[in-house]
Amino acid sequence: MLKIKYFRNSRFVFKGQNKTIELLVQLSGIGWFIAISIAGFAFLGVWIDSLIGLKPIGVIVGMLLGIILAGFGSFKMIKRILND
Repeated sequence: MLKIKYFRNSRFVFKGQNKTIELLVQLSGIGWFIAISIAGFAFLGVWIDSLIGLKPIGVIVGMLLGIILAGFGSFKMIKRILND
């Protein structure tokens, strides 16, 4: 049976398993972070567009902000994974 120990630097540690499972969990977390960042800022841009009335500008700016945030955040996450 797979035992999970919680809260080692806010990450899951799988006891009795090799590092492959831990790495896969961390990489899937990076994927979710990228998707949620871009989609969240795009929806924020749609909402701002509905308030202001400038249809494509808010979505474009929101997606660009989401891409920038996703880039910086994923870079920091990958850097942390590589240092472990």
